[in-house]
Amino acid sequence: MENLDNKLIETMSLEVKQLVLFLLDKVEQLSAAYAALQQENAELKSRLNQNSSNSSRSPSSDGYRKVVKITKSESSKHQGGQPGHKGDTLRQVDNPDEIVKCYPIKCNCGHEFSAHDMMSFHSKHQVFDIPPPKINVTEYQVFGCQCPKCGSMNKGTTPEYVNSLVQYGNMAKSLVVLLNNEFKLPVEKIRQLFKTLYGCNINGSTIMGCLESCYDKLFKTEEITKEKIKQEKVGHVDETGIRIEKKLNWLHVFSTRLYTYLFVHSKRGKQAIESEQSIIPDFKNWLMHDCWGSYFPFTQLIPK
Repeated sequence: MENLDNKLIETMSLEVKQLVLFLLDKVEQLSAAYAALQQENAELKSRLNQNSSNSSRSPSSDGYRKVVKITKSESSKHQGGQPGHKGDTLRQVDNPDEIVKCYPIKCNCGHEFSAHDMMSFHSKHQVFDIPPPKINVTEYQVFGCQCPKCGSMNKGTTPEYVNSLVQYGNMAKSLVVLLNNEFKLPVEKIRQLFKTLYGCNINGSTIMGCLESCYDKLFKTEEITKEKIKQEKVGHVDETGIRIEKKLNWLHVFSTRLYTYLFVHSKRGKQAIESEQSIIPDFKNWLMHDCWGSYFPFTQLIPK
């Protein structure tokens, strides 16, 4: 009403004045509601743009969406080594694996050089490269003979790890385990790599057998690690979400200054922490955690 011309107001009837007042009040209400919706919309957009790379959210909260990474043009850092970075420059070695001598063949004047011409050393250039990868096949031939004294047959024995007529060696098995566990390559990618590099058609069941064999052989090591952790004065526990066959699972960690123990469980809270895989129920010293409620029921711990 304050913005209307006084003369215009005076000419209005009582009913018109009431209508104008009503409409102005509605306009103020709608303006306030619009401003609130704008603010709420901005907050929701900000939340939608958050992920594990630009906020404190865990990787499991990203779901199946592809996280948008900052491109080189958007980054404030220039290409190459950053200021203060020492780097690791490739340097020549004293004992190269192979030496190729490069002699001049023909002069610009037309003279052709021979072994009788005096040659002097000019410079050396070293090329660091990877030799063609090749699977090395070792054959163990077993021989036998009859004892001339008692007549029994005797035969030679192969090393303990040679137990089939055809098999992969420990180095190949170790590479399979390394590619899967350390470099996170799936079975099919490992098959493709062996085929591309070595021309070897390793099958999926063999790869899984290597992984299972390594797991079984590390059982004692895992038990020793768990016992060492239980003896530590201070431990730290946490959990984070991981995807297994497109389903959310939880990776639980118990670490100390020297040891780390990990296990995967379909649950995050009490059911996982009190499971047979967990060692928290057997720990009796100082335990550091992020105040996740499932940790507090363990009263055997030293009070925080």
